[in-house]
Amino acid sequence: NFEPWHGLDRLIDSINAYSGPVTIRLHLIGNRPNKTELKSTKHTIICHGPIYDNKKINKIISTCNIAISVLCLFRKQMTEACALKSREYIVKGIPFIYAYNDTDINENYSFCLRLVNDSSIIDFKEIINFLIQLSVKLPEIKETSHNFAKQKLSLESKLSQLVKLTI
Repeated sequence: NFEPWHGLDRLIDSINAYSGPVTIRLHLIGNRPNKTELKSTKHTIICHGPIYDNKKINKIISTCNIAISVLCLFRKQMTEACALKSREYIVKGIPFIYAYNDTDINENYSFCLRLVNDSSIIDFKEIINFLIQLSVKLPEIKETSHNFAKQKLSLESKLSQLVKLTI
C-alpha cells in the first residue's frame, strides 16, 4: 500500500516537472494509489498492482535502473528510520534514492542517493547524473551493496552490535 510518507505524490509531481531528454518509466507495485496521473505524455506509469511472488517482483526490478525508497518521512514527523524498502534494494543490488536519515546508511555509499526529506520537487537531472556515474561501475555496485548488507544489515551483524551495547 502506498502511504503518504512514501512520497509517491512528490515523485509524480517531480516527474511532471522534469522536461529533460530522458524518458521516465515508473513501475509501481502495490495497490493503485489515488494520484497516479502524469501531465506529460512523454513519461509513463505502469501500475502492476499487488504482487506477492518474489520471482515476478525480481523480473520487474531487473528492467529498472533505480528503485525509490521513502521520500516524505517528515509527514510522520520523523527524520530517521530503517526502511525495509531500502534494505530490500540493498540486498537485491539495485541502486536507490531515499530522503531520510538512515541509521545504517550513515556514509555516502555508491549504491544510493540521499535526497532532502521535504516536499520539494526532486531534480531528476541529479538522479540521471547519479545513474550515469553508476553505469560505469554497475558490477562493483552490486558487490558493494551485497557486502554492505552482510557487514551492516545481516542478523549476525545486528546481534554483534547488540552484544556490544549490552556489555
